[in-house]
Amino acid sequence: MHIWIDTAEAEIIDTANEMGLIYGVTTNPTILSRSPASPKTTIDRILAQQKGPVAVQVTQSAQKEMLYQAKKLANYNNRIIVKIPATQDGFKVMASMAKENLPFLATTILDVKQVYLASIIGAKYVSPYFTAIHLLHGCYQTQAKKMQTILDRQNSKTQILAANITEVEQVIFFAELGIPSITIPAKVFLPLIESPPTIGDHLKKFADAWNNREDELFNIEKPNI
Repeated sequence: MHIWIDTAEAEIIDTANEMGLIYGVTTNPTILSRSPASPKTTIDRILAQQKGPVAVQVTQSAQKEMLYQAKKLANYNNRIIVKIPATQDGFKVMASMAKENLPFLATTILDVKQVYLASIIGAKYVSPYFTAIHLLHGCYQTQAKKMQTILDRQNSKTQILAANITEVEQVIFFAELGIPSITIPAKVFLPLIESPPTIGDHLKKFADAWNNREDELFNIEKPNI
């Protein structure tokens, strides 16, 4: 399961990148509006920070304006995947994007039917808001299974990019279910990479057993790395 980072925070993106955990970065209007730099500057920085895709959402809601933004974003950089809301006007914009073979992601997914429709149009990803789905329908696990089953049975190339994640347990569930991708905010990523509380005890046992033993293979006076 690919991990996307749902933030514009440079430090979090760098940490995930250095650990080899990051596949891409997702943003939205709220995330970009909170960045101290302009949206364009922030997007440029995220593109430079890591080699994966960056999801950027349109800010307009009417079809004509949404399509203009979507095409402008898609043509700005070939690693940008445009996030388009799964509304009636949004579906029309997706259809226009699909005709031009421009990558897009269906966002604000709150219902199984939105996944089905976006996959027919040709969305590269669908991004269900699973915590919101849980509040609306109950049992996000059941809804996730339905969505993945529909895509599998239809032999769809559309992939689920699970979003609106609030706890580490959700990450593990989606990995176990076989969801292709997940995007997680800093408040979930940091606990995810946190070491178990007793790991220090095990490391201390190794250190005590070694007890400063000398060995040329483990000499770190002049590390050649």
